[in-house]
Amino acid sequence: MHKKRSQSAKDKSFEIKARLWNESAWLPAMAAGIRDLGGTGLFGSEYLVASKRWGRLDFSMGMAWGYLGSRQNLSNPLSVVSSRFDQRQNDVGSGGTVSTQTFFRGRTALFGGVEYQTPWGPVLKAEYDSNNYQHEPSANTQAQKTPLNLGLVYRLAPGLDVSVGRERGTTWSVGFTLDTDLSRLAIPKLTDTPAPTVALQAPSAAPHWPKTGQDIQALTQWQVQQIQRRDNTLILELTESDSAYHPPRIDKAMAVLQRDAPADITHIELRHRALGDVLTVDHIDRSAWLQPFAQPARTSTPAPAVTHSYPPAHSLTPGSTLMTHTPKPYSLTPGIHLNHSIGGPDAFVLYQLNLKLNGQLALPADVQLSGSLNAGLLNNYDRFKYTAPSDLPRVRTYMREYLTESRITLPNLYLSRVQRLSTHWTSAVYAGYLESMFAGVGGEMLYRQPGSRWAAGLDITQVKQRDFAQNFSFRDYKAKTGHASLYWQTPWQDVNMALSVGQYLAQDRGMTLSMSRTFDNGVTMGAFATKTNVSAAQFGEGSFNKGVFWSIPFDAFMTSSSRQTAYFNWTPLTRDGGAMLNRPVQLMNATRLLDPRLLTQRPAEFPEDQRIPDDRKH
Repeated sequence: MHKKRSQSAKDKSFEIKARLWNESAWLPAMAAGIRDLGGTGLFGSEYLVASKRWGRLDFSMGMAWGYLGSRQNLSNPLSVVSSRFDQRQNDVGSGGTVSTQTFFRGRTALFGGVEYQTPWGPVLKAEYDSNNYQHEPSANTQAQKTPLNLGLVYRLAPGLDVSVGRERGTTWSVGFTLDTDLSRLAIPKLTDTPAPTVALQAPSAAPHWPKTGQDIQALTQWQVQQIQRRDNTLILELTESDSAYHPPRIDKAMAVLQRDAPADITHIELRHRALGDVLTVDHIDRSAWLQPFAQPARTSTPAPAVTHSYPPAHSLTPGSTLMTHTPKPYSLTPGIHLNHSIGGPDAFVLYQLNLKLNGQLALPADVQLSGSLNAGLLNNYDRFKYTAPSDLPRVRTYMREYLTESRITLPNLYLSRVQRLSTHWTSAVYAGYLESMFAGVGGEMLYRQPGSRWAAGLDITQVKQRDFAQNFSFRDYKAKTGHASLYWQTPWQDVNMALSVGQYLAQDRGMTLSMSRTFDNGVTMGAFATKTNVSAAQFGEGSFNKGVFWSIPFDAFMTSSSRQTAYFNWTPLTRDGGAMLNRPVQLMNATRLLDPRLLTQRPAEFPEDQRIPDDRKH
């Protein structure tokens, strides 16, 4: 007997909204948006809206098409261009398609509203609704006594609003809204060890270089491997230094060096080493760096105290060694790992919380053994009963089996060797249990000019499907997968683009386009879409693979400095088409020190609580 599901109908929606121009003294701000982009089209809508603020009042007026325009109190103005704009036909098949032929077509209506910022905090709202709720999906018609809606919004804390409203003259509503501006994400470092007070005079006592290295390492989280001297230049060889917020870490290191370095040291070189070579160098003029501490700011712009260079491969010569630190050949790092699914048919939120142990062991010839071990703590994936139909090899839709078969799992265990072949070329080879579902052997080549905005790579891997228990056993499925990729940091709004063309795990062929934006504080947010030679009907619900992702440096939301970054990925539906291998070694990440934007990332200023941020209304 089929068990009745208690999960009510819920859905997810993507929306895009762009500000066309800012508000001025006489002109309103103007924005355009598309709702339910890539959905079934049942709730699809497009709109244009203008807004203008006068004192505590903020007015808006706009025009909507589709679901939001169902009141139909206005003829479609685009009909003068073509009669095709009179009719709107929604594609409600498998969903997931971006049906541009429906955009700005069909029924149209006006909407508007006004907000009043009260002196005591709450915001009062009134709006004229452009939807009459007589054309709801699944014949779910809603009664409406009036097109006027009233509401009150109160900010409980920064990023948290509570609202109360009266909708359609028939229904009371209560809501909570969480919001954040990723570009301003910051938190004071209350638990950091303070850097030494910058002394204007160099020390007279002889330095104790091991203590210098330890203090720099504690303040920056960069590993100090060597301290050398060449004439009047002090050289620090650093590893594990591809972290966000590079300039503040330079200042912390310089505070220690100003305390310890002899007076005849006039220049500092911080050499950042990875892939067996120095990838970038920070050049610091000691007196120029010290100048802001010694006298008031000048009206003229002084010479920069810090400059950066990218030396050719294996070109730098060492100085005389003052201190050497030999790192341990192994490391063990405990942590927490979370798997989750949102909006599925069996439960709105499914989760698996694991205790994770990551380990690394350095072997001869620059070979590294890496692995992780998971122990389940909390897991409700036993409620995950739905198995999506698939006309393709099941490379991802066995997700339930992989998450519930065993409490103790080995997500990966592999050997790898990453090597810088020349100034522009880097290679990687890897073999073993590469991810939770696949083992294999493969490699990658990357062409990346130091400091350049673009790069190109090629990866090829032969894989075999692992057993559900994620141990040392295998299933029968084998495949070849690989992609040629092009990466570009566009000059427009710090937007990154990546295009990968090749064969996926289900042996379908196509391309993946990824777009993201990296803010000055290191936070990245983006989306991807994959289209292969699998038809929408064969792919199944969702029509093609897509999702969103974002990453946030721990420095942006923790009270202590950290080199680590939190990564989040969300795909609305898990299907077998367009599925990429989660390669454990990716050279774009391994060569981050060649990215010039890494050297300029700084923490944002700590945001003040604002009742109505100016950018929220647009």
